Amino acid sequence: ERYWQAWVYFNMGLSYLDDEFMFQLEEKERKQANKIRHPMLLYGSSCLSRLKVHNRALKLAKQVTFEDPDNGKAWYRLAKGYRLKGETDLALKAIEKAMRREPNSQALKDELAKIKDLKAKNLFAGTPARLFTRNTPHLSLPSQILCERSFLSKSSSREGVK
Repeated sequence: ERYWQAWVYFNMGLSYLDDEFMFQLEEKERKQANKIRHPMLLYGSSCLSRLKVHNRALKLAKQVTFEDPDNGKAWYRLAKGYRLKGETDLALKAIEKAMRREPNSQALKDELAKIKDLKAKNLFAGTPARLFTRNTPHLSLPSQILCERSFLSKSSSREGVK
């Protein structure tokens, strides 16, 4: 509820600083306006991510990275949005760009760890049959099935330990 309210207010503020208005400004005025507009875009992106409106959140973060490529927070928001959508390769690229700009940020290090963790989970999310047939092509089909069953029984017993 509060994220929705925050988004409404950020959106109202952004409506005054829309693309048409920004286009009319001189370079110096545009830079001043962006000092207000970019944080609103990024906070709006954060609100939308929490509301699970990921495509719109990514659009806002991308807009800031396009207009201000040195903005580490924008790259961070982009990485987080991609991670939340499960797009780990794009998330890694974005977080690497953020870390080049802010190498000592603990938030960026934490996000990188979350992305790598998700990437590892996605890597091993394939079905055991696919994993075994790829890794044991020399075995006959019945042997591959036995290996798969053995893997599944070990996996299920490990899950019970957690």
